Amino acid sequence: MRNEIKKLEGFVLGVDGGGTKTTIQIADINGKLISEVESGPANYKSVGIENAKLNIIKAVLNALRRTGIPKEVMFLSACFGISGNDNYEDEEIYRKIIFDSELRSYLNPFKAIICNDTKIGLAAGTDNRNGVIIICGTGSNCYGTNEAGQ
Repeated sequence: MRNEIKKLEGFVLGVDGGGTKTTIQIADINGKLISEVESGPANYKSVGIENAKLNIIKAVLNALRRTGIPKEVMFLSACFGISGNDNYEDEEIYRKIIFDSELRSYLNPFKAIICNDTKIGLAAGTDNRNGVIIICGTGSNCYGTNEAGQ
């Protein structure tokens, strides 16, 4: 079956999983938005692992359905920026939520990033190598990088 899966050339998946809501976007490689869906919180520390898993999976699958993209596809790349993903243990929980589910068939594990939502916020907010972001939403967090990318 895996050999029959076609790469979804030119389309990427973005997940902004917060403590209040989760926003899913599917875009082409030029940044044109193809689909956007919202669901409940993705932070398992707020709603528990099962509810976070359901909210993430439901939103991604709903976003896919709205595109009309066939089920036998794999995204070129994907990024899951999730609040509460603060350390190695959290990342392992989110890896299980994402890759031990039906989402696995749409994702290339080598081209899927799972990070804290501060990273995606900083990437969206500036093209500079130096930067700092402070998030004050359901929870608060900050993240910064220097010229060396540290």
